[in-house]
Amino acid sequence: MSPLTIQEAKNKFEFFKNPKLFIYTKRQAFQNIQDAENFINRHRQMPNFFGIYLNQKQKLIGNCQLSIDKNQQKGEIAYSIDEPY
Repeated sequence: MSPLTIQEAKNKFEFFKNPKLFIYTKRQAFQNIQDAENFINRHRQMPNFFGIYLNQKQKLIGNCQLSIDKNQQKGEIAYSIDEPY
């Protein structure tokens, strides 16, 4: 895992255009690369948001966000991974 960069927009679009990834969420599949760029720009400022990469090829295959609520002493891991993986 490592932070997402704007250079990953094309790869992000390729798997986030799949509506199956959003069956259990309120989000919708990306319609174009601009959607991917906007997503990356919003999320790359977050300290606990990462791209998930396939080790052998350093190919972006998903993303992961860690959320910690210190008051409730709870944490959450949210992730999206491309369908073949």
